[in-house]
Amino acid sequence: MKRFILNFIAIICFTGATLAQENLTYQKPPQEILELVDVPLAPSTLIDSEAKRIVFLYRDQLKSIAELSEEEMRLSRINVLKNT
Repeated sequence: MKRFILNFIAIICFTGATLAQENLTYQKPPQEILELVDVPLAPSTLIDSEAKRIVFLYRDQLKSIAELSEEEMRLSRINVLKNT
């Protein structure tokens, strides 16, 4: 009887797990969300010491493929330990 119950539970778990899977394809978010993500960043500003000139620094939101594919030179790895 125990073996029957264990087999029954195993079958229920297996079929439940397989039925829970959905065949999902790539989904895009709604257009409103895409527009929020693609908003340009606000520029950074620098003001000279006399407050007569201001410089607006515009930057890209994401790195380009060319920047991401550049070789990196790692100088060091620093692990910071907290004193408790």
